[in-house]
Amino acid sequence: MIARRQGDDFYAFLVSPQTGEGRVIKNSATGEELLAEGVETSAQGLTAVNRLRVDAEGQNLIFHVNGRPLILIEDDSYSEGDIGFIVETLDQPRAHVHYDAFTLREVDADLAAAPTTTTGAANPAAASTSAPTAEPVPESPSEPTAEPTPQPSLPTAAGMVLVDGGTYDVGDNTAVALETFWLDQTETTNAQFTTFLDATGQTSSASAGVEDHPVRGVTWDEAAAYCQWTNKRLPTEAEWVAAARGPHGWLYPWGDNETAVSLPTSGTYPVGSIPANHSIFGAFDMAGNVWEWVDAPFLPTSEGQRVLRGGAYSFQQDLTQRLPGDPTSSVMTTDAGFRCAASEAEAAGADSSQLLHDEFADLNSGWWQARAPAAAYFYGYHPSDFYHVQVSADNDCLTVNHELTLDNFMAEFEIFTASTDTESGSYRYGLTMRHSDQAFYAFTISPRSQGWQIFKSSSRGLQLMAEGESGSIRGDSQATRNRLFVIANGPEMTFFVNGELVSRVVDDEYENGRLGFIVNTLDETYAHIHYDAVTVWELPTTTAAPEGLVNTAVSSTVEPLCRGSVVAEDALVSFISHTVVEGETLSSIALEYNVTPEEIMGANGKSIIVPSLIQTGQVLVIPQT
Repeated sequence: MIARRQGDDFYAFLVSPQTGEGRVIKNSATGEELLAEGVETSAQGLTAVNRLRVDAEGQNLIFHVNGRPLILIEDDSYSEGDIGFIVETLDQPRAHVHYDAFTLREVDADLAAAPTTTTGAANPAAASTSAPTAEPVPESPSEPTAEPTPQPSLPTAAGMVLVDGGTYDVGDNTAVALETFWLDQTETTNAQFTTFLDATGQTSSASAGVEDHPVRGVTWDEAAAYCQWTNKRLPTEAEWVAAARGPHGWLYPWGDNETAVSLPTSGTYPVGSIPANHSIFGAFDMAGNVWEWVDAPFLPTSEGQRVLRGGAYSFQQDLTQRLPGDPTSSVMTTDAGFRCAASEAEAAGADSSQLLHDEFADLNSGWWQARAPAAAYFYGYHPSDFYHVQVSADNDCLTVNHELTLDNFMAEFEIFTASTDTESGSYRYGLTMRHSDQAFYAFTISPRSQGWQIFKSSSRGLQLMAEGESGSIRGDSQATRNRLFVIANGPEMTFFVNGELVSRVVDDEYENGRLGFIVNTLDETYAHIHYDAVTVWELPTTTAAPEGLVNTAVSSTVEPLCRGSVVAEDALVSFISHTVVEGETLSSIALEYNVTPEEIMGANGKSIIVPSLIQTGQVLVIPQT
């Protein structure tokens, strides 16, 4: 970013996402001068978002990376001017950078009095002259300098879920605009809270046998202290409600049907052990178990009062319920627990419970790639964004499987329609599970009728097991993509559409098999579907047998077999990606990889309609011999 620009004169703040190195330079008509430099370890890689900030008041400028002050300078050369963007390639031949958001506000603090929290070392050449350095120089030896203020590190994202920013209806005729934030996936457990008490020299009571249950009986202050100890904070009331009710404002984490999930009423249970009690963002137990403390109520409360949300095992109500009161009263604290939140979090290592997470940037992630469209079918990677499945004939169907074989698991698919031939034809798409040849279960939705279906496939055809409608179904663009979530626990299978539990079926015929995609055109003549992301988790070891809504009836409706599937001869054994650079043609790319233009066109399906119109920056699948 640049600040106080007037012609060739400006300050520039540049950060390398690969190394975290930050530099502040002063540019003028005669060249640029390095004022200070430093390293910030929170700077993220090429696909993540970094937040750069500058606070400027008079001669004082503080430069931040991801919420952490990195460099402070004092320089009065440029007092005002424009702000803007800057990209420097160094030894990189090409850099295409996206600026995702920009905010400008008045300074609300005296920067002259701000401590030099973290500063880079000044340029030695500049330090030997009258040029400013990274740290303010005292006017006299007797004048003390400000000591660096320790900055808490960002919490790790491990064990947290990301809640999308946006405007949420939080009830009571109140809509709240929220920034993206992180929330603990589960309530804080007895074991976690005991660790905190021991580490801070406080007395802890025994919790033998219930270590993985939520801690209860804590005050608001105790909950806030724990969150601060973990470099987090309590969620605001609006954040908590948004994470629990989701963008559709469900009355329960699983939808509006109270009886869809039955929760224990005789005491707490291990956190996360009832997978169906989860919100669209993946947060468990936001209904029942224990009440949860929140911060910053969005409705007026009496002085000194705090708010609990979510109900408890002994008081199960919908998510519109809120309980304000004295935070030290036993009436409030007896069944009170909490979970923590964070505005930002550092990327976590591999999640041991995650069996697969695929956003299709890696072409070696285990899905099939078609050599070229075959008959009415095409499937493969759309690097580096999606996986696409295409059927170009009416009343036809195609399934594509992953190599992973599963029995019990949880999985979420994010899907949307890329294109169709008509605006009214019927079609459906979704997922398959426990798939082996013609035997599998399928969970599909019909975007245009807002219907959902659960099928059991066999050599006889697709037998309808359950069906219904959900007003949340859209999926006509990436922004409105549909989320299908399934829990497979032995013979019980639970199905969600956009966070709403729509059905639970019981069938023990297929115990394991592969996971995959399915597209069925019905009377639509062409459907090109994008799978945006797939995540698969193993079931928690404490998973309880599901209770609540169960559909055991099987319809007599049997539809034709899904005829289309991957044929090994039609798929590529080896393939890579290539990003088109300026001046390249399809022929020159084919020559570079020793393949024909027709082979490249085939592997990319409809991505290349006119060979001469490939675009700079376009990513192509390249067959390998």
